[in-house]
Amino acid sequence: QNHLNEEIYFIIQEKLGSESNLVVKLQSNGYDGVLVAINPAVPENETLIRNIRDFFTRASHSLFILTKKRAYFRNINILVPKTWTGARYDTAIGLSYRKADVIVAPANSAKGNNPYTRQTGGCGDPGTYIHITPEYVYNPQEHLYGPREKAIVHEWSHLRWGVFDEYATGNHKRHYIDSNNILQATRQIAGEDQVMQYKNCLRRPINITNQFAQMPVEFEGNEYRIRSTIQYKNDPNEPINFHNSEADNEQNAKCNLKSLWEVIGASPDFREGANPPNPNLRNLTPTFRVVKPPQNRRFVVVLDVSGSMRGKRLLMMRQSTSEFISSLLSDGDKIGIVQFHSFAQTLLPIRHVNSQTDRFDICSRFPNRTGGSTCIGCGIQAAMQEMERDDPTEPCGHIVVLTDDEFNGCTIDAIFLTTTQNTALVQLVNRTSGRWFFAQDRDLRRLTGAFAVIADEDGDIRNLVSTVNLAYNNNNILMTNILQILYRQHNLSAEQNANGTVEIDKTVGLNTTFRFSYQIKPPCKFTLMCVSGTCEGHPLAQTDKSLKFIQFVIPGKATVGTWKYAINSKYKDTVSLSVTSRTLENVQPIVVRTSTRSTSTRIAGPIVIEATVTHGDPGPPLLYLSVVAVIEKPDYTEERLILLDNGAGADNTINDGVYSRTFIGFRERGRYSIQTWFAGTVTGNREAGESLSNESNERGVFTRVQTGTGIEFIGYNRIMLSDNCSNIVYIMPGNKNGTPLSDNNRPVTTAPSVRPDDLAPNRINDLTAVHVDPNDRNSGIRLSFTAPGDDADSGTGKNIIVMYLGNPNNLSTNFEENICPVTSIQPQIANTRETFTIPSPNITGMTGSIRIAIAIIASDEVPNNSSVSNIVILRFFIQPPIPSQ
Repeated sequence: QNHLNEEIYFIIQEKLGSESNLVVKLQSNGYDGVLVAINPAVPENETLIRNIRDFFTRASHSLFILTKKRAYFRNINILVPKTWTGARYDTAIGLSYRKADVIVAPANSAKGNNPYTRQTGGCGDPGTYIHITPEYVYNPQEHLYGPREKAIVHEWSHLRWGVFDEYATGNHKRHYIDSNNILQATRQIAGEDQVMQYKNCLRRPINITNQFAQMPVEFEGNEYRIRSTIQYKNDPNEPINFHNSEADNEQNAKCNLKSLWEVIGASPDFREGANPPNPNLRNLTPTFRVVKPPQNRRFVVVLDVSGSMRGKRLLMMRQSTSEFISSLLSDGDKIGIVQFHSFAQTLLPIRHVNSQTDRFDICSRFPNRTGGSTCIGCGIQAAMQEMERDDPTEPCGHIVVLTDDEFNGCTIDAIFLTTTQNTALVQLVNRTSGRWFFAQDRDLRRLTGAFAVIADEDGDIRNLVSTVNLAYNNNNILMTNILQILYRQHNLSAEQNANGTVEIDKTVGLNTTFRFSYQIKPPCKFTLMCVSGTCEGHPLAQTDKSLKFIQFVIPGKATVGTWKYAINSKYKDTVSLSVTSRTLENVQPIVVRTSTRSTSTRIAGPIVIEATVTHGDPGPPLLYLSVVAVIEKPDYTEERLILLDNGAGADNTINDGVYSRTFIGFRERGRYSIQTWFAGTVTGNREAGESLSNESNERGVFTRVQTGTGIEFIGYNRIMLSDNCSNIVYIMPGNKNGTPLSDNNRPVTTAPSVRPDDLAPNRINDLTAVHVDPNDRNSGIRLSFTAPGDDADSGTGKNIIVMYLGNPNNLSTNFEENICPVTSIQPQIANTRETFTIPSPNITGMTGSIRIAIAIIASDEVPNNSSVSNIVILRFFIQPPIPSQ
């Protein structure tokens, strides 16, 4: 049987192809796989497509010139909404709005029609997407934003290479005083860095010409955006090749004074001589494919019914799949069911879902028996064959595999119920740009949450999804969706009662469903009411004794406010509550996204958990929320991390609606799952321009929950990062990549060896410095920053070391060799705001404008040292003595 499983696996590999074509790659100087997706809210217009083609054709030539013939756009897909009908479009295979590199979507109030790139990582980290508006595509207003091709290349440098703006943004100043004491506009200029000389900190001057360089810019206005596009250095004596490390801008602050091309040159696109100049290229016009998602989404759920799935695992698989079909699929979607053990069997041929009757009938087909061994490949192959049988002209669709892991364009998603390893299945998921999740067999919340994220993959606002998207009334077609407001689990003893509350906020309330799932026997009583008493039109309970749940569907619009529930049980049992609700018409709802990214290539290195919360999709950020990531570990324990939007530690930008924190808790081998909880008030965000309604009597309180993709930690020996940064897999040596694992050769889940403390405190990136008394040069310098941790942004570090001298470049490149130590202090616990005073430098006998560069590093007890902080420039203005008469 194992031999058959391995043979089937390689058949699947061959059918899927050697690698995914859904990831952007630069090969032989050409970018392939670029995806531009049009938001479903954008009305159909062929002019929009023509203009997108024109934009990227121009940008391709511009990119080639400005990278000195190293890169251009070769293949671009344009994904239109499935509601567009005016032209014949190819069918999109494996492409979705959520995977787009560039989105064409309505403007949000924070950005207007200004093109921008969402960047949540640090220097050199790729961005999430470029957002351009339909209004900008129709009318690029080059007098405001510059030539369209330069604007696209400017944003591509943010998205692809992780560089930052060099003009004044945010809290960065529009003007600064340079090393020659001349007032300059924040811009890219030619010049030589002059070193301030004093005491024993004198170092040789360093010319700031770098290996790579960039185009010049104008002093004022948006013209910077036109001319700040990168270019390889030509003649080192030409002023355009000088990087201005003195300017107060985001690039210098986040990349420690590195030029754009120092960062870009270190990217995989150009590192170690990759993609050298090719002067022989003549055709730089991209090939465009305009594609549309299938009119109906197709799913085949592949259910593991092997002997190891008996008991609670089978029940929870049935319950979560039932909620997926009952609440998360849209009318018009298609679904089939395949079960597998030693072999596979199709339980339900693919059919449409058009009514509640259809949903009840489909759920009645679920398997209720287990037995045999595990042939995951058999199940996947049967699902692919069912897709082919249903409609060979359509792309394969989504195959969702539920297994306890005891193993033509399809997208394969996997939900694992145990911590044991199946490298082969994870590789299939990654290859098809799918997602894999981990949910312990005791936790229905995470199982249902995984299904909800899968249902949201294509970003169509008409679908019922786990996170809120925009609700539009376009062409008289009402587009609403569903979000998960709450998951809660109660472990009850016999004769025990449980109660709680649920917030229904003013963006939701349609078709609100409270589902209580149990495992043994139904509780003798459920009570559900809103805070003001019994709600008008209170529903009758709907009971399914086979799938063991009781649900209440609130007719019409649920009352905004706090809802109370109570459970009374005679038995020892686990009761899980899931609350879902549709968004209201024409309301900008709350959108939540959870992702992870690796911050290191070190073995068992940390990962950053990020949660983005916006008002609309895309939309302005929601600020000052309570955001908690709950990480479930293989030993059934949980770790809770409070995610922060403070611009410190793992969080790169303050108040951008991205809440971040570093997770370092890999202790047990196995799979880890992440679920993120959000709570707050939208009315409290008016300082950021946020308000859901002008009606002050409506509540702004809301709660949300979203399940993140899985993390697999199998040992400290070797690390493999998948193409999807949300899937992080640690693999033991000796496993053959691509070979499925049988029951007999899976590694045993045991504790790893003790990990040495080689994790440094996080970089301090929000250092500020001011004079204690500007009129007294000896009053000291007041420093302020957010305290780093002992390990990344957790715990308490050992020392903070403060250094200063005249030349900021020396602080950046040779911190320990080219500095004057000031002091060392004991920091506070991570994420605490630190403020203290250091002595002013001895500048006796010096006059004029004295420039001081200040930076700090943090260390732990080993010591492991952090990277050098952002560098702050401070000036002393010393009047020369008045000559005696």
